[in-house]
Amino acid sequence: GIACYKLARHTEAIAAFTRAIDLNPQHAPIYLNRAMTKRELGRLDSALGDCNLALAIDEEFPGAYAERAAIHVEADREAEAVADCGRALELDGGNPLAFWVQAKLRLRAGELHQAMQFLESAVASDPTNLDIVRHRGDVHKELRNYKAAMADYDRVLAVQPGDRLARLRRIVAQQYDGDLEGALTQFNAA
Repeated sequence: GIACYKLARHTEAIAAFTRAIDLNPQHAPIYLNRAMTKRELGRLDSALGDCNLALAIDEEFPGAYAERAAIHVEADREAEAVADCGRALELDGGNPLAFWVQAKLRLRAGELHQAMQFLESAVASDPTNLDIVRHRGDVHKELRNYKAAMADYDRVLAVQPGDRLARLRRIVAQQYDGDLEGALTQFNAA
């Protein structure tokens, strides 16, 4: 299941996680993995159900609270997201997904500096999560910290050179930083 998820083969991942649940229905992490995959597909109600099943098995599973918070954010249920983030961080003070969800909530409220604090914590908790690094670059760009934004996008591109979104956002940050010629060179190379 995890291998399929990492390859963005989400339907296959869900099938694999379902088979694993059939073999071991009391293993909460499998429900979490299936919930995470379903969220990627936009199947929020079903993903929420899997998080609830994981928490029925282990009511102190921080990952399930953080994933449920992420689902709540996508479903525009902010109060529930805040509560679940709080519980996830209470159980695991370094949960990167809970920090990321908190950052998204702060961004929705227009609180860029507070969002950046949560993103810094998320990156510190999981420096290999390139989605969080890219997201931090976006907030750097919004805060007009263009060099920091470019550094984050470069970090993503060093691992995923084909990441078009990171490349485009880096070009925009470079342009805003005043390096129009460099931005044009980057654009033509893309």
